[in-house]
Amino acid sequence: MPKIKRIVVLCFWEFPIGMAPTNRILAYSKGFIENGVDVEIISFKRIYTDEVKLNNILSSGVVDGIHFEYPHFFNHLGRKLSIVRYYDEIILRIKIIFKIFKLKSSNKIDFVFFSFDDVFSLKAYTLLIKLLKIPIVFVADEYPIPIRDFMQNLVPESLRIKYKKYHKQFKVRVLMSKALENFYNQNIHPLPSFLLNSIVNSKRFENINSISSSNIICYMGNLSLSKDNVDNIIEAFSFISDEYPDLELHLYGNPNENDKLILEELIRRLDIKQRVHFKGQVSSNLVPEILCKSKILVNSQPITKRAEGGFPTKLAEYLMSEVPSIFTDSGDISLYLKDGVNGYMVEPCNSLLYSMKIKHILNNYEEAKNVAVAGKKYILENFDSKKVTKELIDFLEQHN
Repeated sequence: MPKIKRIVVLCFWEFPIGMAPTNRILAYSKGFIENGVDVEIISFKRIYTDEVKLNNILSSGVVDGIHFEYPHFFNHLGRKLSIVRYYDEIILRIKIIFKIFKLKSSNKIDFVFFSFDDVFSLKAYTLLIKLLKIPIVFVADEYPIPIRDFMQNLVPESLRIKYKKYHKQFKVRVLMSKALENFYNQNIHPLPSFLLNSIVNSKRFENINSISSSNIICYMGNLSLSKDNVDNIIEAFSFISDEYPDLELHLYGNPNENDKLILEELIRRLDIKQRVHFKGQVSSNLVPEILCKSKILVNSQPITKRAEGGFPTKLAEYLMSEVPSIFTDSGDISLYLKDGVNGYMVEPCNSLLYSMKIKHILNNYEEAKNVAVAGKKYILENFDSKKVTKELIDFLEQHN
């Protein structure tokens, strides 16, 4: 049995239903539980009281043995009144610290994972958790906000100094890519790092069979054009749409209004409106079946600093489906995925080459299915949640 018995994950994400960060936390939390470590997830996602009623959001619950909690919901008046919002922020922080203190009093907490990176939250929680004498682990799957949200290549010096101050309080880091490790060690503060680029709860894919007769090409993500250039996929689909008239492109995710308008205009201009369907955001419980019942799974990332630092969380889930999957050669993907061996890769931002890769798979589907089988085998051997999390536990114990 591991020496580590309990971990608290403090984050800024939705639970139990959410996008890639939510699924990622659930995957490694499930792995911790399978390795005998209890996990408590505390989210300080700003959710207003009117949203709670409208969307039936639970303040706490258990999913796959993992306990999650929103300690505080914000008064909807805070949308317009800053004084109300400020009051809620203070109450939220008090409740979180009290919650962690209560958990520690009942049983030792070995680590608190910080799954957020905005400087205001780091300032609010780093020193408070240190006062409770609990080691802190910094978790990141992308570059900091100035790079990922505003497409800057560097963090401003004034902000870098603040990051450095707070990162000195961390015990170790858990990062998604080698590029992130280099960035934080060289620009912020050197720390031991564990690379957790992809992880999947393989049990979610048990007893689901792929259907090769499907006519659906599927994208699953958040449809954010700054992260996934889905327009590249749409253009590639348009090149082959006449040749394969039964094919449909299904896009799963919840884009912002501007990105959706851009994509809708592109679809209209390419005259493929009847063939491309926005399917919205779906529960994580439905994802395995949707993936497994598709003909081809597609993903595309642009040539950006943001793509360089990240890693598509969907890679492991795509390959676990045993459905032929296409990725663009960006970031660290080529360190793990070999084109035509355990998956398919294509040059970024080249819709014509992307369409040719789709055609190759369609015209050689038995070969593609064999590649997909090899992809699933590779994921099970390298990225299954129980295996990866056991390695993470060993890493944490070495630096505890």
